[in-house]
Amino acid sequence: MAIHLRRTSGLSLAFVALLLSLPVSPAAAELRVGPEGFSVQILDAEGNPEVRAGSHPDRVKIDFKFEDDGSGTSPGDVELEMPPGLGGDPNAVPACPRQAHEEGEECPPESQIGFVGFGLGTLPVYLLEPASGQLAAFTSKAGLPIPFQLKLRTDDFGITFAAEGLSAGAPSEAHMVLWGIPADHEEGSPAGRRPFLTLPSTCGPLTFKMRARSLEENAQWLSASAETAPLSGCENLPFAPRLQLQLSNPIADSPTGVRMALTMPEEEEEGSELANAQLKDVSVEMPPGLTISPGGAAGLTACTDVQFGQSTDAEATCPASSRLGTVELQSPSLREPVTGKIYLGQQRGSDRSRLFVTAPGPGAVIKFVASLDPELSTGRMVATLHDLPQVGFGRIAMTLGGGPGGLLAAPLGCGSQSGVAKFVPYGGGPAVTSKSTVTIASVLPGLQCPGPLPFAPELLVSTSSHRAANAISLSTVIRRHSGEGLPARFSVTIPGGFSAALGAVELCPEPDTVTGSCPALSRVGTVRALIGSGPSPASLSGSVFLAGPYHHAPFSLVMALKAAIGPFDLGSTAFRATTQLDSRSGNVTLASDRLPSMVEGLPIRFQAIELTLDRPGLVHNPTSCRPHSLDVEIESQEGGVTTLSRPLRVSGCKHLGFKPRVRTVIEGEGPLHRDGGIGLRISALLRRHDASLRSLALSMPAALELHVGELKEICSQVDARRASCPPGAKVGTTQARTPLFAEPLRGSAYVVQPRDDGPPDIWVMFRAGGVQLSMRGTTANDHGRFVTTLTDLPDMPLSSFSMRLGTPGKSLLTLSTSPCEGGRPRRLRAGVQVVGQNGAKRSSLLPILMKAGCISSGRQ
Repeated sequence: MAIHLRRTSGLSLAFVALLLSLPVSPAAAELRVGPEGFSVQILDAEGNPEVRAGSHPDRVKIDFKFEDDGSGTSPGDVELEMPPGLGGDPNAVPACPRQAHEEGEECPPESQIGFVGFGLGTLPVYLLEPASGQLAAFTSKAGLPIPFQLKLRTDDFGITFAAEGLSAGAPSEAHMVLWGIPADHEEGSPAGRRPFLTLPSTCGPLTFKMRARSLEENAQWLSASAETAPLSGCENLPFAPRLQLQLSNPIADSPTGVRMALTMPEEEEEGSELANAQLKDVSVEMPPGLTISPGGAAGLTACTDVQFGQSTDAEATCPASSRLGTVELQSPSLREPVTGKIYLGQQRGSDRSRLFVTAPGPGAVIKFVASLDPELSTGRMVATLHDLPQVGFGRIAMTLGGGPGGLLAAPLGCGSQSGVAKFVPYGGGPAVTSKSTVTIASVLPGLQCPGPLPFAPELLVSTSSHRAANAISLSTVIRRHSGEGLPARFSVTIPGGFSAALGAVELCPEPDTVTGSCPALSRVGTVRALIGSGPSPASLSGSVFLAGPYHHAPFSLVMALKAAIGPFDLGSTAFRATTQLDSRSGNVTLASDRLPSMVEGLPIRFQAIELTLDRPGLVHNPTSCRPHSLDVEIESQEGGVTTLSRPLRVSGCKHLGFKPRVRTVIEGEGPLHRDGGIGLRISALLRRHDASLRSLALSMPAALELHVGELKEICSQVDARRASCPPGAKVGTTQARTPLFAEPLRGSAYVVQPRDDGPPDIWVMFRAGGVQLSMRGTTANDHGRFVTTLTDLPDMPLSSFSMRLGTPGKSLLTLSTSPCEGGRPRRLRAGVQVVGQNGAKRSSLLPILMKAGCISSGRQ
């Protein structure tokens, strides 16, 4: 912290009557300070050294004497630096009226604060009414103004008395006495016993410094220092500061301003023996839940250190877009309270929210740096002011503006919350804590305070096209209302038919999933989050990437958000979601991990989360126009669960083509004959952009019979739904191709226990890229004909499908009659009916091809 004083003007720089009697110094001469040339004494009323820290001494006596080299030179500039912490109160005595004094009137006795002597006598020193722009002014007898001005140093806020540009013949020897309590030296003074001087609240010796140089051109500065007896008792000084907090909009989950007032108790009007200890450090833990409002931060810019100019006496030139609020300062060193502005400072290291505070006062520009940062572990906001100058501040009130663009947001819940300040004094005394409570009202009418937060989020769903089979982008938005609980996790179930080509995307390498720095080839969409409170939340955006297995799911999504809000760059935050494909329905379910609750200690209040899958060709509309819905389950941070569903419209299904080509082939390990086991291959080719296959029914000729008597195992319905049928129940193999996967889907056919007393089911199970798909098939006897039907197939764009019933050494079908006649295969036909997802049907009689030969005389 630094306070800078503008240069004052209008002070005479010579005592005319004294200067006339002194010789003019010749050229080329230098000053010296002799062994006894500079001394300072701090005395009590009995003339003993005053050694009590924080006391108001009876007087401070300063003596200096310059020596020259015999040429008779005199000083041109003299500066007397008081030690840090030694303060002066310009309101201790009534100021001498300036206009009357300049017109020749003498100052009233009650304005005197000491005297100065030059060997020819002494002159009173009065506190003069300051001119515009002056912090304090001094004078003596009418016509003999005191030739020094008051400065406040930029580094330690110490007081410096300076006499600059003295005329030739200025005194080289003088002593000055300043009174601690001027009323004690003016009998019958109407002024109260208000202290003018107060010693620092730190222990140890006080060091006074003097700097001077002669009138000669390019003269060098000489310096001298003097120490006083060490101060003691600093740890026992009174110290009882208080914290006062106020919110401008104490409504839950709403942008608000905050006023933080740090107040020191005033001394008694008649003066006390010891002053309060001076404030060194203060840290204020804001009420829990009070946090940075990203919406308020989004429009901010940061003021640079150069624009702030802490080490200069110029006013700050911070941009208006960096302004956060106002400050009010009260101190005995200032004649009146001063007000100023608070700006967001440029980030330095881990200190992201630096607060640049500047308050131009009469003759002074006060500047200091504070901070307002969240604790990394809890997110609780903490305001800190460290290493304040040794000044007796009476009050520091900092107000951060509110309104929709305010930097802060009130807690989520209603009720009473307290902030706690820890004050540390100079001098080693014990720290003091002070608590201030604010009451937060609910933004929702009728809500019990305090109490559980309601949780009723909204769901919005949209697609880029409703046309059946079209490639689309799919967008899902989860939105919460102001004042409600925060979402903790969510799951999104995309209905079967909205095919997701997960297997055709390059996966994000596992090490990159933590940071979300995945390659572009693994990108499948975008994620956007609105965070904050009030009507103007901040928007965070990022990408969605496809990654590999996670929490037993074959795929996962990595959602990486760039946490950059206005001047705050918090890097990136990533969270993950498992991606499961239901083996029967084809539904894809995305289930998120717990959502990030804070980034770098900054709590995140999600207002909306938008997930969009927009990779070209990743998602297609179904080819069925039956009702579809997207379902979402959302869990709040308090444990509540909400389930929402929104319809997804699909149109134009009837206009889709549907002409699959089906083929059946009898296979065998040797020549065909009656009662011989055979293999049957069923295959289908489907055209691109046609409706997908919903069911396929194949009616075998009477010559083919289902034969399961030799099976050693049969799969239960439970194991079939788990896709864990035993090997002994396997009766065939399957293969399919789809643009959703880069590799073919391969699997097996199993005989499954029927649901009733009928023939067994035949289930087809595919696997590719960690994804399991199951298709249920039924068998029936229709007037002596074996009929197998694959039904309720998932709406998936298949380009080919084949199933071979019968494995080496295990036949599912047998020939009830000889398939041959005269050594040549007989013509066998199978009835085929295929149904598309759009309801289109195709029926035909297909010749059954035979890949096995006939024997000339088989059993008839």
